[in-house]
Amino acid sequence: MSTAQYTTNQDTSAIFEADLVDAEGDPVAAASLSTLTLTLFDVGTDTIINARNLQNVLNTNNVTIDANGHLTFRAGVLDNPFLGSAPALHELHHAVLAATWPSGEGLTYVFEIDVQRTGR
Repeated sequence: MSTAQYTTNQDTSAIFEADLVDAEGDPVAAASLSTLTLTLFDVGTDTIINARNLQNVLNTNNVTIDANGHLTFRAGVLDNPFLGSAPALHELHHAVLAATWPSGEGLTYVFEIDVQRTGR
């Protein structure tokens, strides 16, 4: 499993990017994948965010992956809510991307997103 860390403000759009590679370090292109799913949740409460629970995101639903394995998740404002309340200033969300290819092999990539409360 690979992980990348990001910080964003609540209720804003954001772009999260990663380069997907297999066990040998070779890029994993969209054409070589059977599935790519996204689960987005609040770590503190396990609450699913924006109905993104094992959602198909193989070049759909604001996620793209190119021939070089470069993945881009264009998160919208509904993907970055602040579920907590004052006095908390931030909370941690995980966007878990699970990829599989025809051989049955797969990989998991996690975006750790520190969502900052903006007072709203």
